[in-house]
Amino acid sequence: MEKIVSGIVVGSTDYKEADKIISILTPTDGLIRATARGVKKDKAKLKFSAMPFAFCEYTLIKKGDYFLVKSAAQIESLMHIAYDPDAFLVGAVMLEISANASGGTDSTLFISLLE
Repeated sequence: MEKIVSGIVVGSTDYKEADKIISILTPTDGLIRATARGVKKDKAKLKFSAMPFAFCEYTLIKKGDYFLVKSAAQIESLMHIAYDPDAFLVGAVMLEISANASGGTDSTLFISLLE
């Protein structure tokens, strides 16, 4: 079963040799965890989609109890935050709060993070 969601990556964990488990904050489904395969390789096509602050439309496939990232299309680049130390600090704190938020589907947290 495929699921298409728009969201921001709020955290990731290394998994196996070349994979990551990413946490995607979405306005409708809350926090979703998905496996992004091969994204730690140098020439990985989906490497951008597993980076913190990645704002993408993800196509996810349900595999048992978890999701797998099939594809991703960037909606907007939020990487400019990394060049301003104050903005980066605020953004990093917001990512941490979002990654540890309860599993609710309240879109307020998503909108606050995006702003």
